[in-house]
Amino acid sequence: MTDIDAVIAWVDGNDPRHVEKRNRYREDQSVHAEATRSTRFDQSGEIYFCIASILKYAPFVRKIWIITDDQRPAMIDEFARAGLCSPDKIEIVDHKTILSGYEQYLPTFNSLVIESAMYRIPGLADRFIYFNDDFFLNRPQTAEDWFTDDGPVIRSSLLSTRASKFKTKLRAFLRRITFRPPNTKPSFARNQEAAAARFGMYDEYWAIGHHAHPVRKKTLEDYYSEHPDLLEAQFQYRFRSVFQILPVSLANHIEIVRLGVKPIDYEKPAYVKPTSEEKLPDFLEKIQTDSTLCGCIQSLDEAPRNVRRIVLSAMCEKFGATLPPKVVALFETVEPVST
Repeated sequence: MTDIDAVIAWVDGNDPRHVEKRNRYREDQSVHAEATRSTRFDQSGEIYFCIASILKYAPFVRKIWIITDDQRPAMIDEFARAGLCSPDKIEIVDHKTILSGYEQYLPTFNSLVIESAMYRIPGLADRFIYFNDDFFLNRPQTAEDWFTDDGPVIRSSLLSTRASKFKTKLRAFLRRITFRPPNTKPSFARNQEAAAARFGMYDEYWAIGHHAHPVRKKTLEDYYSEHPDLLEAQFQYRFRSVFQILPVSLANHIEIVRLGVKPIDYEKPAYVKPTSEEKLPDFLEKIQTDSTLCGCIQSLDEAPRNVRRIVLSAMCEKFGATLPPKVVALFETVEPVST
């Protein structure tokens, strides 16, 4: 099997430079407030767990690429200094690199733009696993968990869009008759529905969740070469929009509809977010027993102090062997800063 890389999208939204840059564009009246919420950009060092999980559970990964906006995780070099990986294992890639030739769309604060352009990383392996910085691997993996000779291992469920489309049309009608502008609130589901629609799937789509995703660079490269208008359309939104396509979903539908890849059953990740504190015991059980492939810690910056303390402690215990000592020391505080 050919090389497999990992790609992580990361931004430090706490950085005053980044805050100032965002504020310059967030007053655009066409941008929905949900797309500019600080939690979309804030980080609490989750990326260190993401990297530690790759080092611990996916030794087959050749290289880890971190896509950033003229930034660098403060303790990223500690992994090599602690002897946990070679100095060239982790590489930073700037937005300017992946959006070369499309500089008019910089700066961007839009994860869907970054995901659309990630296949343009110079030197990226054709097969890679894409992570948000709050994703992590939860148990030992093999390359075959992500790719086989037939293509990527797509974990997905087929969902109907009929009910959601009826609601969308009804809401659009109500907005028109009350003279309100169209709804631009970002929608994870509708961005996936839009991807499916490009392949004639108007009543259903192959849904994905909050977990890492296998992608073939050539799949996106070939499709965008055929449809350069789509790439340009994706790039024009500085903040996430309901009118965009979810790039990973696009890649999945290409693989399934065009290339004949057969998806397997969706496996729920170990998942926790601030508004689901009652699900914390389930999250802890899954990470302690390695009972699911992936995990996600969503919006840790918004979690109550007690939840934050419990989650950080459990993750440090799970990944302590592949976390640099300085990072572990950082997480021993309830409110880690300067990460």
